[in-house]
Amino acid sequence: MSRNPNPQMPTNTNEEPLQEARSLDDSDLQSQLGPEVREAQQRLRPLNGMPMQVAIELGRRHLKIRDLLGMQYHSVFELDRLAGSNLDICVNGILLGKGEVQVLEDRIRIKINEIVPA
Repeated sequence: MSRNPNPQMPTNTNEEPLQEARSLDDSDLQSQLGPEVREAQQRLRPLNGMPMQVAIELGRRHLKIRDLLGMQYHSVFELDRLAGSNLDICVNGILLGKGEVQVLEDRIRIKINEIVPA
């Protein structure tokens, strides 16, 4: 595996640079934060480089083994969500928020619409 030439720019598992998300370091956003939030950011700064697994969940469905074994190419099954509903954003297996899919040129991305309270 190659080393990330720019450790400040996050990478995905294919070692391609990810588009950097707008961070809380942006000066206009910093001015809106209270002192408690700024203090928490300072305490967490040593963890900034820690990798996290992010998963976007489209929906769920319980299947019986016989249904799963009966699937073929082009098989279709429904999920528990309506079309257009928000997707779950999970970080290290914990629900962080809800968002929607956006398409930019030939890439997909997630727009965060809601942060789930802790």
